[in-house]
Amino acid sequence: MILHAVTIQNWKNIGRLELTDLDHPLVVLYGPNRTGKSSIVEAIRCCLYDFDHDATAGRIKCAIPWLTKQVPEIRVEFETGGQRYRLMKRFDKGKQGDAVLERRVPVGRSSPAEWTTLHRGKEASREARRILGVTKSTDGLNQLLWLTQGEIHLPEGNRLNAPLQERLESVLGQLLTAHDWDFSRTLEKACQRYFTPQFREKKDSPVTLLEQQRSECRRQVEVLSGQLRQAEQLVRDFHGLHAGLAEERQLIEASRHEVQQLIELDQATRQKRAEHKTARLRLDTAEKEYARAEKSLADYVARAQDLLRQNTDIAGLEDSLKQADASVARLRTNLERTQQHFDRARSVVSTHEQRSGELADRQLLIDLAGGMERVAARLEEFDGQAAAIAGMQTELAGISAPEEAELRKLRTNRSEAQKRRATLEAESLRLEIEPAGDGSADVSLDGEPPRAVALDAGAPLELQFRQQAEVSIGSFGKLRVRRGTQNFSIEEAATNLRQLDQEYVDALRTYGVAADEDEPLALLDQRACRRQELRRALHTAEDAQRRAAPDGRQPLAAERSRLEQQRAAILERRPELAEWQPDAVDLHARQADYNEMLHQLRRTSEDLQSAVETRRRECEQADNAAQTLRTQLAGLKATRQAHVDELTRMGDETALAEAQRTARAAVDGARLALADTMLTPDEQNIEARLNNARHALEQRQDRLRETENRCEGIRGELRGLHGLHDDLAAAEAELRRLDAEFREHQLDAEAHRLLHGLFDECRMRQVRAATGRIGERVLDWARRLGLDDYDDCRFADGYLPAGMLRPGLDEAVVLADESFGTMEQLAMLVRLAVGGLLAGDERQVAILDDPLTHADSGKHRRMLEILEEAARGRHTGNGSAVAPLQILVFTCHPERFDHVPSAKQIDLAARITRA
Repeated sequence: MILHAVTIQNWKNIGRLELTDLDHPLVVLYGPNRTGKSSIVEAIRCCLYDFDHDATAGRIKCAIPWLTKQVPEIRVEFETGGQRYRLMKRFDKGKQGDAVLERRVPVGRSSPAEWTTLHRGKEASREARRILGVTKSTDGLNQLLWLTQGEIHLPEGNRLNAPLQERLESVLGQLLTAHDWDFSRTLEKACQRYFTPQFREKKDSPVTLLEQQRSECRRQVEVLSGQLRQAEQLVRDFHGLHAGLAEERQLIEASRHEVQQLIELDQATRQKRAEHKTARLRLDTAEKEYARAEKSLADYVARAQDLLRQNTDIAGLEDSLKQADASVARLRTNLERTQQHFDRARSVVSTHEQRSGELADRQLLIDLAGGMERVAARLEEFDGQAAAIAGMQTELAGISAPEEAELRKLRTNRSEAQKRRATLEAESLRLEIEPAGDGSADVSLDGEPPRAVALDAGAPLELQFRQQAEVSIGSFGKLRVRRGTQNFSIEEAATNLRQLDQEYVDALRTYGVAADEDEPLALLDQRACRRQELRRALHTAEDAQRRAAPDGRQPLAAERSRLEQQRAAILERRPELAEWQPDAVDLHARQADYNEMLHQLRRTSEDLQSAVETRRRECEQADNAAQTLRTQLAGLKATRQAHVDELTRMGDETALAEAQRTARAAVDGARLALADTMLTPDEQNIEARLNNARHALEQRQDRLRETENRCEGIRGELRGLHGLHDDLAAAEAELRRLDAEFREHQLDAEAHRLLHGLFDECRMRQVRAATGRIGERVLDWARRLGLDDYDDCRFADGYLPAGMLRPGLDEAVVLADESFGTMEQLAMLVRLAVGGLLAGDERQVAILDDPLTHADSGKHRRMLEILEEAARGRHTGNGSAVAPLQILVFTCHPERFDHVPSAKQIDLAARITRA
């Protein structure tokens, strides 16, 4: 398949683009970033393969222009199989959505070819994909030859799409024989019993099911064995627990005696503990009072020292404030003098700027003159298109023709009528009468009213009827002929034929055509084609008219009147410009003189303004410094007054010292009282010992109850484990049977797996031998790029090289281990080699979106030579000739392709009309 033309309307940022000259071996389409190169590639993919005309898909929604909301329309003209087709898709989920597939049909040597509609709607999309042989844009050779921007890696060998892999196998001669396929299918069917397609064990295979049964049986044996061991252990546990019950009862009696003794001792020491607690509270109170008295004395001394320091700081700040006030007065005098000079300079600038109004009016006159010329041109184009549209609409109104669906219905009608007429002709009966003399007869056929028929001697009369015929011949009498059994199917055919003929005549009469005219359907077809041509021409004229005046003629006329009124208003305001002819050169000279003088005056004014700002900042800084000093001075004075008030509140230093000594004496007395009521270690711990003894008694009582309950539980469990020996023996026998059956199926599965692996290995050896044709082409081109350190290609699990071999080394260099540029170049060589090999007798299109971005200048030049050879179909290596390719290169660097004289370069920015 090759591309001849592409037309894009309302696609993303593309308003309209027509590429009608793509039938060239190597085409370079260039434009800066955001021109729409990748959008063009996506539009071709969506039109040919990926979508029908419905606009509900995400990619199509993103393609609708944001500003205009127009319906995207793509038209691609391509050639394949010796036939030329044109596919149009208008993407919309409403009535505007449509798809049309047309084929170019040659008419004659002297007449141009015509386009014939093959299908519409979704059927057109399906038929186009069938003609192209793939169902989406990433299938078939497109997986290798249609590259998106930044795509440099080769697809993995085991991820080639099915159409491409079948084509590779067909071209390389690797199709298996019928016997091989039978063996392979039998082997696959046997393997499917045990394995998944990835040769993992199936969940429902006999091996897996037996393994599950073995595991379940083994678990049952283990459970029964554990239960038997548990029963034996329970017997031992019961005897041990029963023997320990007497010992636990003795421990409980000893705990009860210990608790009673500790209760009596606790009651005896309770009064002494209360006195000790009271003495502890008195000591804590005395210590807190002493701490408060000591802190009050220390605070008084510290605040007195702070007051002395603050008096010294206040005296220094008052001297600094006097100096700051004098500096502020001096700076304000300088600011006033500088401000006066600046005001005079600004007045001079304002006087000069008043001249700018005249220059602005002159510029407006120039702009208005240009605008009036453009509006006049658009009005002329609008009026011309309006006249053409009126003529086409008049002609369209006079054409009476059916739509395509109605035409198809009429053709179907004639085809069905022909079938019914042939059926009647074959099923009808014939009656032949050879009269001996002249006369007449009355004839009634199939129940119709009798009609008179002349009889001529020597002229046979043939009558055709379906069911019955009655002939009355003078004095001879009546002759009746009828079928033995009435044929209802022939009557139904006759009725259908009458209905079809009546519908046909009525339909023709609707469009003013008589049924007896020559070729009435051809006449209607001509009218429909003419109407379609007029509609397309009318659509084109309306588009041109809308471009000339999107809002109609009245706004353009109003715009022209508005421009004339603006010009009249300017001349009325400045009558001295009436004789001045709008001249941009003259205005530029006047503007230059004005700007030069204005620049000098403004520079002087700006210098004075900077001086004013400098003086003002100096005054503000001096004011801020003085204000800061005042704030600091006020804060120090307030702090000093607070210290004086606080010292007055705190009282006399002598009284504070006396309160400290009194509090110290109270602490000493409280400590002596606490020592007199001190408890012995046994008395202090009596409560804890009593609680521990009570807890020990409760633990022993709980343990006794648990032991008794455990003994009863063991008796119950032993009663439930009766008959374990018989169940265990039966489970062990079943496990031995399952082990034998599992080993048998496991050996069978392993044998099938190994046989399948051997079959695949033998087939892959044949595939690797056949891929040498691809390797030869890649190596030849790689040496031309200067990559001389390779002598072979390594193919892994498919038909694409997985790495390159260096002389003397068995380990292949994976393409991903090479530099980014070398990896991109080798991947491109592989794509071109495989694409040329698989193209066969028909050229194939390759779309490269911004390729070879990582190649240095030398390798890039040689890669261009290889691209040119791939487009011509020539190859200088040892392999057979490569089929030609049509290569479309989208790039933002056209200068990189200047060294290919045979390439056709197209500037997309010059051809694209923005949406």
